[in-house]
Amino acid sequence: MNLYTPIALLVNSFGVLAYATVLGMMLAGPRRSSWTVDRSSRESYVMSLVMSSVCLVWFANEVLMLLIDPEFDGYILRSLSLMIGFMFPPLIMHSSAAESEPLPSRGRLRIRPTRSAKRWVWAMWIFSPGLGLFALTTFWYPPLTKAVRDAGLLYFLGSGGLGLCFILAAIFSIRQMSQKPAAEKAEDRKLRKVMILLFGAVILLFVPLVLEGLGLLRFGSYLQLVAKSLPLIFLFAGTYYSNRFELFDLFIKRGTALLVTASGLTLFFALALPWLETLPAGSVRPWAWAVALLPVALALPWLWRRLFRFLENAWFGRHFTLVEAVKHFVSRLRGVSSEREAIETAEGALTEIFQAPCRIDLGSLASAPDFEPELERPLSTREDGLVGTVRMGPRAGQRPYFSEDVELLGSLGEVFCDLLQGVRALEQKRIQEQLTQELQLQSSRSELKALRAQINPHFLFNALNAIAGLIHQDPQKADRTVEKLADVFRYTLRGSDQEWALLGEELEFVEAYLAIEQARFGKRLEVTIAVDQAIRGERVPGMMLQTLVENAIKHGVATVRGPARLEVHGARVAGGGLELSVRDSGPGFPESDPEGRRERTDGGYGLANVRQRLEGHFGAAASLHVARLDEGLTAVTLRLPSTPTGREADRSNQGA
Repeated sequence: MNLYTPIALLVNSFGVLAYATVLGMMLAGPRRSSWTVDRSSRESYVMSLVMSSVCLVWFANEVLMLLIDPEFDGYILRSLSLMIGFMFPPLIMHSSAAESEPLPSRGRLRIRPTRSAKRWVWAMWIFSPGLGLFALTTFWYPPLTKAVRDAGLLYFLGSGGLGLCFILAAIFSIRQMSQKPAAEKAEDRKLRKVMILLFGAVILLFVPLVLEGLGLLRFGSYLQLVAKSLPLIFLFAGTYYSNRFELFDLFIKRGTALLVTASGLTLFFALALPWLETLPAGSVRPWAWAVALLPVALALPWLWRRLFRFLENAWFGRHFTLVEAVKHFVSRLRGVSSEREAIETAEGALTEIFQAPCRIDLGSLASAPDFEPELERPLSTREDGLVGTVRMGPRAGQRPYFSEDVELLGSLGEVFCDLLQGVRALEQKRIQEQLTQELQLQSSRSELKALRAQINPHFLFNALNAIAGLIHQDPQKADRTVEKLADVFRYTLRGSDQEWALLGEELEFVEAYLAIEQARFGKRLEVTIAVDQAIRGERVPGMMLQTLVENAIKHGVATVRGPARLEVHGARVAGGGLELSVRDSGPGFPESDPEGRRERTDGGYGLANVRQRLEGHFGAAASLHVARLDEGLTAVTLRLPSTPTGREADRSNQGA
């Protein structure tokens, strides 16, 4: 066995594998996007199906010829090879003419073949297979063989006549493909130019074979091997430009796996066969061969992975495996909190994975990409169906996309859709919580306005009674009380629409309020205000402190017979927050409601309003606690986080 035989076996075996794959995909559906067929492209599809079937039989026959009879003396196999060879030229011409038909399903616009072109196709269908039948008859009928040999035409009926048919088919195909259509895609234009170059190479290849058929030249068997491998070369170019999303990288990987497997097994048998022949015969021998072959079988998958990884990086430009890409994609998207952030983060991650610009369009968030999309995949969820599209632009280094890129993009798209559903659910929950918070704030604002309105008649009645009693007893004190009453109502009217106020202003209001209450209760009410000067410039919710003071007066001081105390304390606590405390010497809250959480039924709002406003403004960051101190005082303590800046408080005031 010379070197030609293993090379020919390897090439033809890969041809069987490649065309079996193509034929299987075509028969599996025209459901696949790139194999979609409609009436205008039906002839092209049928011709592709016929050509793939003929090529499969061709390579399978070549493999059988090499395995069964390496010296090419098998008449049946030689006859089949000869007839298939003479079938190729009309098939090539017919396919070239069929490819000239418009193919809307692939977005192509080509020139329709003329009537003369169709006549050339049918003429070749008569001439080439007829010449093959005549040559076959000559080989099988000895008298005719002698006559042809005497006429010097024997070699011409073989490779010479076949080469002439191929040259005519190549010239016809070049002429058809040289007719540039009015509009075509860039990929179709590249494919058309490559096919013209390949058919030109066919002419250059078969001219020497024609000369050899005429007995003028003599070439080795390797030139014939190249000629017999032409279907693989055309398939390689066609899949690269037309069907690389399904086939091209599949061919490369399967071809590499076939080469590695054949090389590994060849090396093994070359080295181990002399030793294997010495093994004992009988039923044990197959087991011994299997055990000896086991290291090779275990090493081949490891070699495949290494070679595939090299091809991924060097040829296909993939720097992430499927698992690595998904992990990277998920890690980038972890922690996103909004749909817009998810889109921007996913676009950045896909750009890193594919080394290409990316645009994700989701309904109202859709925007036109600033690049020409080369790959698009729909995005869909089980609940909403189609929700958008992901588009990929040109890759770095002008590398095209292949089938595994399509699968990877589809897998990452599913991951993105699952995450998108989670983000949308969180956003919906956040919106609902924000709406609830807004409703609480609106409710508290309404109650605050009601509280301010309540001060007018209730407080005015008590204040006027106190002033009336002071007019005769202490006119100067009555005059000061009237001024404090004016201050109280002036502040109430001025801040009726303000949600936030400076703590210093609130304290002035509380001092004016307590001055009036002292005029009412007389010497039995002792008031202490101890608030750090440093925090008087902080903003706090308006009238919240006054509400605590009023609550202490109404339900604490007013219920005590005899001296009563009321204290207001304020200081900054750890973390920058504020602590405001109102203490009174009243009886405190009942045991059934130690925190004062129950709504009162006497028309007051009190602590319930304070708690509601705190939750609306600060959530869980603020608190209100009620405690009974050792010195017999009931303390209502308000803890606030760092209060908002002036601008934030102003915006809240405007919203109020």
